[in-house]
Amino acid sequence: MPDFLEPSLVVLLALSSAAWSVVLLAAWLVLVWARSSIGVFCAIIGVSTVAIHLASPFFSQFFLFLTARCLFSAALSRPLFLKGNPMAHLVSQMAYVGAEPWHGLGNHLPAKQSIEVWQREAGMDWQIKESPVRFMADSIGSLGSIHSFEDQKVLYRSDTKEALSVVSQRYQVVQPREVLEFYRDLTDVSGYELETAGVLKGGKKFWALAKTGQSTALKGNDQVNGYLLLATSCDGSLATTATPTTIRVVCNNTLTIAVNGATQAIKVPHSTRFDPQAVKQQLGICVSQFDGFMYRMRTLAERKVKSHEAMNYFLRVLCDVQPGNVESAGLANERALKRVQALYDGQGKGAELDAAKCSAWGLLNAVTEYVDHERRARSTEYRMDSAWFGQGAVIKQRALDTALQLVS
Repeated sequence: MPDFLEPSLVVLLALSSAAWSVVLLAAWLVLVWARSSIGVFCAIIGVSTVAIHLASPFFSQFFLFLTARCLFSAALSRPLFLKGNPMAHLVSQMAYVGAEPWHGLGNHLPAKQSIEVWQREAGMDWQIKESPVRFMADSIGSLGSIHSFEDQKVLYRSDTKEALSVVSQRYQVVQPREVLEFYRDLTDVSGYELETAGVLKGGKKFWALAKTGQSTALKGNDQVNGYLLLATSCDGSLATTATPTTIRVVCNNTLTIAVNGATQAIKVPHSTRFDPQAVKQQLGICVSQFDGFMYRMRTLAERKVKSHEAMNYFLRVLCDVQPGNVESAGLANERALKRVQALYDGQGKGAELDAAKCSAWGLLNAVTEYVDHERRARSTEYRMDSAWFGQGAVIKQRALDTALQLVS
C-alpha cells in the first residue's frame, strides 16, 4: 500500500460526516489553488461540486478519500502559499553603516567594522573558482564521451557552486575580497569610511562604496559629500572600475564626478591584472578634482533657469529631442518627462532649497532623483544596477553634460 493511503484512510474513517465534508472541501480547494493553475482549480471546483450534489455513497466516500489524500500530500510536500519569483531579487546580500543608503537595501552595521566583518555581512565571503568547459559528444542515450573546450573556462562560486559565467582563458578574475581589501589602507590611513558593499546578480557583480571625507555645501546648506565606488564583474559586463562619486545628502542622489565632459573613473579591463596600488595612484589625481567639480556645481546653482529653458533641457536629456522637433519625435518618454518636471517644480527632495530652486542645479537633481529613485525597473535592485552601471548612469551623465552647457 502506498505511504499516503494509510493516513488518508484514517482521516476518511474519522471524518465521514457531511459537516466535515464541507470543511474538507474548503481546505482542499485552498490547497489546490495554492498548488495549481487557475484552469485546474476551476475544473476541480466543478468536479467536487458535482460529486457532492450526487449524494451517493460512492461519490461521497470517493470525494472524502481524495480530499484527505490531497491534504496530506500537499502538506507534506511543500509549504503553502509559496509566492514570488526566485529571480526577482538581484541583490544576494548587502551591508551598510550609518543612515540607510539611497537604494534602501542591506544589513545595518555599527561604524568602523573590520574588512573581515564587511566581507561576511556584505555576502562577499566566497571565492570565484575556475573549471574547464566540458561537453558530451557521440551520445547514446545518457552515455557519451566527454571533451574539453580549452579556449574558455567556467567561473563559479566556491560556496554554492553556482555557475557565474563562461569566459576566455585570458580573463583575469578579481575576487570579492580584493574589492574590500582595496579600501583597507584608505580606511586605516587616509580617513575613508566604508559605507556600503554587496553583490548583484547572485555574485556576477560586486562593489564597495566609501566616503572620502570630502564635503561641501551650496547655498541654502545643500550638502554634497565625496565618495569612491569600486565595482567589478565576473561575467564581462563591467570592467573593474574605480569611480569618484558625489552624493547629495538631502535626497541621496548619486552623480559621477566629471571634468571637461569626461568621467574620472579608472577602468581596468579583465584582460589585464588588477593592480590596486596603480589604481590608487591614478585616483590620487582624480579625487583631487572634487573641489573643481563642486565649483562647477556652484555655477549651476547660480544659473537661474526660465520655464522654456527647463522644458528644453528635459527634452534633450530624457527624450533626445532638440527644441522645435517635439511633434515629430512623439515623446516616447512622456511619462518620465512629466515626472521629472514635477520633481523640479517642487515635489523633489531639496527642490525648494535656494541652490536648486529655478536653477540648473535643480534641473540636474530632478533627473538624478528620478533615475536613482523612481525610474521604472523590476525592483529596487535593478534600478540601482542601472543607476550605477547601466542606462541610468548614461542618462545622468547626459544630464550633467547638458546642464554644464547652460553655464559654458
